[in-house]
Amino acid sequence: MADNSSNQNPQPSDSIDLGPPTEAAKTESGTQFSVEGAIEEGATYAVVDPISTRDIAIAGVGLIVAMVLFFMLKRTFELWCVNRRVAPNKAKLAGTMLFAGLTLLSVAVALYFLSPVKFGVALFMGPLLSLSAAALAMAAFNARK
Repeated sequence: MADNSSNQNPQPSDSIDLGPPTEAAKTESGTQFSVEGAIEEGATYAVVDPISTRDIAIAGVGLIVAMVLFFMLKRTFELWCVNRRVAPNKAKLAGTMLFAGLTLLSVAVALYFLSPVKFGVALFMGPLLSLSAAALAMAAFNARK
């Protein structure tokens, strides 16, 4: 066999040296900035891992299963309220609020389990949990006689 090492194509390097910027490039780019001092030594920065598609699919299927169960619970709660002599309109509203409150709560739990760093902050959890609490309180209020 012949030695083909001299005929091989050169491999591209990982970095390309473009040299220092010219005066024309400096004036065309507009503003110049320096990254010196932009990163503080000793500071800790949160590294957020990307959420895998598999985890999103599992959370989505879990939410759908939970919503089906909550819908059955809604219908059962409405019938229970009507058997307690609550007006049918109030019973239906109470059941709908129970369904909405539990669904919002399960969405908050699913988001927290997907990524506590991204979704565990008050920006996401605050509105979800407060709306869930308000809907559950309305369900309890409308279930009264």
